[in-house]
Amino acid sequence: MEELTAELLEMCMFQLKILRIASKVDVFRWPDSKPMFDGMDVFMDALVDAEDLCRTIVKPPSPPSPDDIKLRVLQNIAFQTNILLFFTRSELEKLGILLETGSFLSDEQKTAFNLIEGKMNAVISTALNATEDSVFVEMADKVYEVVGLMETEAEKLGVRGGCIKIINGEYKNLADKINHCITDLAALRQQQ
Repeated sequence: MEELTAELLEMCMFQLKILRIASKVDVFRWPDSKPMFDGMDVFMDALVDAEDLCRTIVKPPSPPSPDDIKLRVLQNIAFQTNILLFFTRSELEKLGILLETGSFLSDEQKTAFNLIEGKMNAVISTALNATEDSVFVEMADKVYEVVGLMETEAEKLGVRGGCIKIINGEYKNLADKINHCITDLAALRQQQ
């Protein structure tokens, strides 16, 4: 029990969330695979309970500073954005296979997805090089802009845009979390 920490459980949850995104895409493509993933939510709920228990049992020697928290959050944002960008690229690559046979993506769509990738790369760069609290607003705005662009492009793809919509839902969750960080960080700074 000594090696089981809230931080370890939090990291496990984070990795499971990545797997959940992949499972949603798989189930969308192959509905018959749904039973393989049925227990994932129950397991994740159990990990949340274990994480909460660890946090109540073991108190850190001193609370981390707002700057330490900000650094950790920014690193998580960069990591999450990179994972979502990977899923987006993977999905586009799958659609690109159709490109060779039927020119499925138009030049306009390719340009739009390149713009989306550029904006998300900018979010990663901002998160990794940030020094000011104000970057959270900038990052959230960029991610919300991407959410709008991805929604438009997913609609243009019609039936083939379903996986893009699932990934886009995760982009929106990320933007909401970044916005939540803005208020949390301001509250932490006021407590000092």
